[in-house]
Amino acid sequence: MIRVRLRDFLLATALGMSPGIFIVVVLQDQLERTLRDPTIGTVALLIALAIFFAVLGTTFYRWYAQRPSTRRLTLGLRPTSRPNDAHRSVI
Repeated sequence: MIRVRLRDFLLATALGMSPGIFIVVVLQDQLERTLRDPTIGTVALLIALAIFFAVLGTTFYRWYAQRPSTRRLTLGLRPTSRPNDAHRSVI
């Protein structure tokens, strides 16, 4: 069981969700503006925002996937040289 203080949980949740909420709000606001007044400027801004956030998300994903993991959960278990019942398949 992992114990996390409520304050830490709420802070981490808020920080983790904030970028996604911001992106959704900005795109939704621009979509409403575009639907209300579909000029070339509002359409171009909506497309530019969508491309910007897609590129930003892809870039972050690639950066995060390629970085070395500095914190790994280790349980202090050592591999054994002999197989045990947990490694055998049951048919």
